[in-house]
Amino acid sequence: MERRALHAALAAVPVPRWRVTQDIPWTVGDQVAWGERDPEAALGPATGAIAGQVRALLAALRPVDLPEQLVHADLTGNVLFADGQPPAFIDFSPLCRPAGLPLAVVAVDALQWQQARPEALDYLADEPEFDQLLARALIYRLATDVILRAGTPGVGLAARAAQPVTDLILARLASAGAR
Repeated sequence: MERRALHAALAAVPVPRWRVTQDIPWTVGDQVAWGERDPEAALGPATGAIAGQVRALLAALRPVDLPEQLVHADLTGNVLFADGQPPAFIDFSPLCRPAGLPLAVVAVDALQWQQARPEALDYLADEPEFDQLLARALIYRLATDVILRAGTPGVGLAARAAQPVTDLILARLASAGAR
């Protein structure tokens, strides 16, 4: 399937060593989402809704057993299309995570900022551990937003835009846990 072609091609490519050691908002957000960094330190300037959403999502996480590989962690807005040409990927954001994570990030972005309907997630229902990846994708985005928008009205905007997505993902996780 086309949505998997990029990451299938990247499966054997090593993650650049410098990416793991970078202390930038996107790396911090990723590490919070995967339990590799203290969320309270990352959320420091955030109060209220956005911190509460991150904490609720973190509490709903469980381990995933998926292979990790080099992925482009920020496909939203970074894929160019032209008739008759293969897609061009720009602004490569390398991470070492499961291949389904970038699709979860795109889904979260579409739900949060493009008013995508929850039914759009049905197109990705065959992705292993997709609800867990969705939760991590939203944590990644929210923690990154906190760092990038600290002290601005943008934190509140992100919190308001994310609340319905947080509620949806938590409901999906609760439903999956009940099965």
